[in-house]
Amino acid sequence: MSSFYFINDRNESEGGFTIEQLQSMGIKPNTLVWCEGLENWQKAADVELLKPLFAKMPPPVPQLPPPVIKISVPPLIEPKIVPVVQKAAPVVQRVEPQKKGWFGRLNWLQKIGFFFLVFVGLYAVVATIAVLSNGNTSSYKYNGGTTIEGSNSGWTAAQNSVRENPAYYVAIDKKYNANELLGGISDGFIAVSNNSDFAFDRVVMRVYYIKSDGGVHSSTTVVARNIQGRSTVNEPFPNSGRGTSVRVKIQFIDCAALDIHQEYIVE
Repeated sequence: MSSFYFINDRNESEGGFTIEQLQSMGIKPNTLVWCEGLENWQKAADVELLKPLFAKMPPPVPQLPPPVIKISVPPLIEPKIVPVVQKAAPVVQRVEPQKKGWFGRLNWLQKIGFFFLVFVGLYAVVATIAVLSNGNTSSYKYNGGTTIEGSNSGWTAAQNSVRENPAYYVAIDKKYNANELLGGISDGFIAVSNNSDFAFDRVVMRVYYIKSDGGVHSSTTVVARNIQGRSTVNEPFPNSGRGTSVRVKIQFIDCAALDIHQEYIVE
């Protein structure tokens, strides 16, 4: 048997009643009711199972004098209480559409362009850091020789390439031990590589001992000599009781064979 719920005069839901219980509560034809099988609340007069409650009834039976009836009272039986489980009316939940982030709104072509720009930006940053760490970004001026201003006649293309930018063919890599807690640099050397096919007579470098706050504590000069083509030499530099890192910059490059005597202005 179906359980019915109805909306009372206080606009509250009451329920779990049988048809007989609804009839005794005096519900009206326009009272909103609900039971299993109904999708929404409906007027009681529109529910098929409740229509008999509102059928036209005959007038009440006239009152007659009550007959004298001898009543025998049976023993009192304690009623058995059965708990009524009320089933809640269905609740319609509204599902909000999931919002996409800005990246999710891009089409596949825009996403490819985004990743390309990120890759180019990272490559530029890494390349800049690599150049700065080598200390070869100082501006320079020429001091003697015919490196740029002189005639290039008689030189090969490979020779002219080295003459025009000798620092391009020199790579420096510094190694040292640093006491970052108390300060101090020890066991340091510079690996100077000649990546050209021609011997460099001299590469003069300035070594700076950097403090933890980024300032320069002191500096010294280190000279690498007779660096043959396609070779590397290791030049040690002095220990220091101060500083937590080292910076190296090129000051001079000399190559008599190619008439190179180039000075760099270290800033």
